[in-house]
Formats: sequence, C-alpha cells, structure tokens
Amino acid sequence: MNYQDITKKIREYKYWILLIFVFILVRIIVAVAYYFANLDIGGWNNIYAYTDLSYNVVTMKHLFKATCGGLPFYFVFTSFVQAIYDSHWSVYVAQIFATFFTFYFSYKSIRLYFSKNVAVATLLLLVIDPFYAWYNFMFASGNLFCLFFASGLYNFLLFIRNKQTKNLVYFSLLISISVLVRATGILLIQVFSVIFIILFFYYKFFEKEKNFFGVKTLLLSILFMNFCYALFVGGAVIKNKIDYNDYRLAPDLMTNVYFFNVPELLSLQEGISNGEARKRLTDIASREIDFNITNIGDCNSMGQEKFNLFLDYVNKEGKKYIWENWFAYSKIHFYKMIPYYLQSGYFQMYEGYFGSKKKPNISSAIMNGEIKVVFDFVKKFNAPVAIYFFGIAYWGLASFSMFFTLIYSWFKDREKFVYILIINILTLYLAFTVSPFIMPRYKIIAYPFFLLSLMYFISIVLNYIKSHKIREKL
Repeated sequence: MNYQDITKKIREYKYWILLIFVFILVRIIVAVAYYFANLDIGGWNNIYAYTDLSYNVVTMKHLFKATCGGLPFYFVFTSFVQAIYDSHWSVYVAQIFATFFTFYFSYKSIRLYFSKNVAVATLLLLVIDPFYAWYNFMFASGNLFCLFFASGLYNFLLFIRNKQTKNLVYFSLLISISVLVRATGILLIQVFSVIFIILFFYYKFFEKEKNFFGVKTLLLSILFMNFCYALFVGGAVIKNKIDYNDYRLAPDLMTNVYFFNVPELLSLQEGISNGEARKRLTDIASREIDFNITNIGDCNSMGQEKFNLFLDYVNKEGKKYIWENWFAYSKIHFYKMIPYYLQSGYFQMYEGYFGSKKKPNISSAIMNGEIKVVFDFVKKFNAPVAIYFFGIAYWGLASFSMFFTLIYSWFKDREKFVYILIINILTLYLAFTVSPFIMPRYKIIAYPFFLLSLMYFISIVLNYIKSHKIREKL
C-alpha cells in the first residue's frame, strides 16, 4: 500500500478516526481526573463504591456465588476478563471496548433510516458525553447489557427490513442473553413481540404497498423469539433450583418491589423519608425471618434456608402491599417515570469529584408538596446547581425531540417513522421498568435514542430555516 492509498483510506474513514480519538481522549481525561481526586472527599473511591457489584467483581470470581444465584452473565464476562489479566483495570478496559461496539451498532441502526451526517453527529454526542465515560469505570452490568441491547436491536431492524431469518436468530439470542445480564431485560422479548404486532398492523393499514410479513411468519417469528427467551431464562431458573433449592431467576427481582417500590409509597403515606421507610421495612423483614438483615443480597451470611425464606417473604409482602394500594402506587410509579426523561448524571459526577451531597430529591419534594425544599436548592445558584439545570435542559430538549419527531415523522417523514416509533416504545418500557427508583445510570441504555432524536430535531429546524431563507431570496 503506497502513500496515496493510505491518504485515501484516511479520507474515507476520517470521521471514524476522529470519533475513536475523541472516544479514547474523553475516557482518559475522566479516568485521570477522578484517579487524582482527593479520595477523602470523592474521586475514584466514589466510582469504586458506586455499585453493589464492586466487591463481587474484584474479590469473588465464582459466577453464581458472587450473586447468590442472580443474573450471571456479567460475572461470566468479568471472570473471563480477569482470568486473562488479573486486575480490575482489565474490566474497565473490556467495558470500554464493549461501549465502543455499543456505539458502533447504534450507528449502524441509525444509518438504516437516517443520513450519515445525522448518524455521525449522534455518535459524536455519545462519545463526548462525560457521564457515559464515567460509567465505563463503574462495575455496572449496564456496560455489557448495552452491547447486547444495541446489537440485538440492530438485528431486529435488519430483520423487519430484509426479512432474513439469520437476523431473527441473532436478535432472539442476543436479547435473550441480555436478560441474564441485567434485570432491565426481563420483558424485552415480550416488548419486541408487541412492537412486531404493531408494525404488522401499521404496514397492513398505512403502508399497504410495502410487503411486510404475513400472519404465519409473524406468529412463527414471535414464537421463536419467546422460545429462545424461555430457553435461557428457564436454564437460569433450573440452575438456581439445583444450587439454591429455589425456583428463581434472580434475587433482586424478588427484593426490588419490597425495598425500592414500597418505600416510595410508604414515605408518601407516612410523611417520612425514603430511607426511613426502607429501614422500617428492613426491620419488619428481620423480625419475620428472625435474622438481622444488613445486606439484602447477602445469601452467604444468612445461609441458604434463611435466604430463601427472606426472598419468599419480601416477594410476597411487597407485591401484596402494592396490590392493596395499587391506585395510590400507580400514580407514584407513572409520575416517577418523568425523571427518567429529564435527569442527567452530570450533577452526580460533580458530587463524585468533590464529595458534595447537598441536592435534595427534587421529584419527591415536588410530589410531596415540599416546594420550599426545591426553592432553597435553586436560590443557592452556584456551579453544582447550574450543572444540575443544564442537565435538565439538555435532556429535556432531547426528550421533547423524541415526542416531536414521532409526530413529525408520521406526517412529514414516514420513512423514519418506524424507527422513531420503536425507540419511543423501548424508552417508555425502560422508564417503566426502573420506576419509581430512578438513577441517572439507568438511562445509559437509552442514550442513543435520546441523542438521535435531538439531532433529528435539529436537522429539521435547520432545514426549515434554510428553506425559509431560500424563499425570502426568491
């Protein structure tokens, strides 16, 4: 290969070269900045302790023991990586590679429906996002889940466009495996099944000229998708029955309602903080199983029999309390979905670096009518408050763009409508599954959806301005 060939290749892949450079640079800056932050007030120590998985990833390599029979695939990943190079830094590097390919598949999905300029601009926003870079240095299963989710979605889009069976197989396997990575994926196959049915009726009534799948192919495809799901989920459940004498997919699926959903309702009903509500529920569960619960996921200190009893109790009582108060809880659940669309992780990054813990729970304060708490936070207008409201404005605009482009594409740009519809449904599902206990990192999965919508919205506005200027000249 001569000099001219090399320069030609560089010009051909100039955007990818630039994006890869920026991708690596942003992560180096974030890593160095937090590594040298004062550990007494935040910095790297906050990253290390950010998730419950940290201890398990670094000190416990046994796949099922580490999670007490929980979703194992993230620990398959971390154990494999540390077997190659025994350091938690190898996990960080592997997660960065996983994120790069997540972005790659997101780009490929976008390019199926959008121009290269919109796709590249979306990818640029993804690679420069500091919170996503920070997230790569957390022991969080979402780093791996995003890869399966993005690659699975890409194959789903290829299947509905090209109708090739191999894409259905790839999609079904990837999304089914994602269930064993993170609980967020628990109903993804069923959601995609619903999307498939919606698309069937959409093409039947609104795009008759396009040859979509017939009823037989539709039903067989949905059956195959759910068969793959049952195969992987069923295997994990049987494994836990053998190891722990309990038919369960993961402990957190049984404890989350009791320790995360019920406290939101109880704190509103009793006028107490979420922390106080959770402590009260923990004390009640401790009395019922006759064991002092300090870590809700620690099966090793409880012992198998106590742990199974604990899971059965909190699973039953949590669901019972929700069903007895379903109307009051449903209002909380749907209201708490709003922060998923609006909040960012930028304020949390500030807290992590400087060790500041001064922001109240804004959404809970508004819900409880504690407006003074919100005003007291806002009137101290300083750097962290500015960062907080910048995040609200940025993601608020991105969220508005999702809904705007859905309506716009229906009336003005039907070629893109299907993709916009799919990402809106998936984002709604993601917001629903994590509510009411919303954390910024739960939003990472939907970042490509928000940012693509934002860039599409900006391109619509720019084209509108450009067309008006041309008309004025005429």
